[in-house]
Amino acid sequence: MRKQTSEKVRNKIVNEYFKGEHVVNLCKRYRVKKSALYSWILVKKKVIRKSNFESTLENKINVVTIALNGKSIIHICKKFQLKRSTLYY
Repeated sequence: MRKQTSEKVRNKIVNEYFKGEHVVNLCKRYRVKKSALYSWILVKKKVIRKSNFESTLENKINVVTIALNGKSIIHICKKFQLKRSTLYY
C-alpha cells in the first residue's frame, strides 16, 4: 500500500502546477500518480471558485487603486480570484 501524501505537500505540488510547472515533471519529482495530481488540482479549482470576490464599491476602488499603483494584472487576479476580463472591465 502506498503512503498518503500530506496536505502540506499536496498544496505545494498544486501551487507549483499553478505557477506553470508541467504535470509530468511534478509527478516524477514527487513520485505521485497523474490521476492523484489532477484530482488535487480539481479540488483547488473548486475552492478558488467558491471564494468569490465581494464586489462592493469599496472593494472595486481598492482593486483599481492597486492596479493604478503598478501591481501586475496577473498578481491582482490571483490575489482576489478575479478573471482578467473582469478586472479590465
